[in-house]
Amino acid sequence: MLVYDGDCAFCTAAAHRISDRWTGPARVESWQRLGPAYLARVGLSERDVLLAGRPLPPSTPRRDGFLPDLTRLRTSTARPGRGTETGARDTAPRHCARIRGMTTDETAPRVHHVVFCVRPEHQESAADYWRQMGLVFQEIVLAEEGLRVLLDWSAGIEIISPTPAAGTETARFLQFLEQHGEGVCSVVVKVPNVETPILVAKEHGASVRYQQHREAGGYVIDEADLTPLFGMPVTLLATNRPD
Repeated sequence: MLVYDGDCAFCTAAAHRISDRWTGPARVESWQRLGPAYLARVGLSERDVLLAGRPLPPSTPRRDGFLPDLTRLRTSTARPGRGTETGARDTAPRHCARIRGMTTDETAPRVHHVVFCVRPEHQESAADYWRQMGLVFQEIVLAEEGLRVLLDWSAGIEIISPTPAAGTETARFLQFLEQHGEGVCSVVVKVPNVETPILVAKEHGASVRYQQHREAGGYVIDEADLTPLFGMPVTLLATNRPD
């Protein structure tokens, strides 16, 4: 069973797209139908299922009083394009994975910043171009990946270059420079979590080229860089760091 957020039209549609591909007895149910008591019974919290869909093994117990008669409830379940489980119609479903106290608009995907890839010998000159406009860059050296990043988080500008010391991602950025020259290599889109958009991207034929999870100073950053679709290079970003 896959448990999802029934107040999110996007999540409802995505869950049923997944269930349409199942051939066995597995099913999808919203946490609102199951109730907080059942979530606690199977070791989940409301926050868990608001952040992402949660699969439960076939051995998950179903006891009277915890799991309702789902065959009767299924008739009210929203299908893609028909709104949410609570009846609110959403003609333009958004990936909201709604977190308690936040509105759909606050959690809808939005552009966070643009990533420019330049040759190492040009990185400081490129940064000076923006510095003269008032930007202030933080230097981030990713030794394992073999990349040097200059980022102004609030202004939404990132300048990235491969480092002389090769890492896990150096070859990919060198290949970008060789094939495309210097320029925009990705648009970073902020989302509530990266897992659900990754599923959507895979449905459309994209794959994850690079994914990272970092925690520092009380902030959590999850990123997933996707292969371009229709000429659109996108990196997904989920973070609690304020803009």
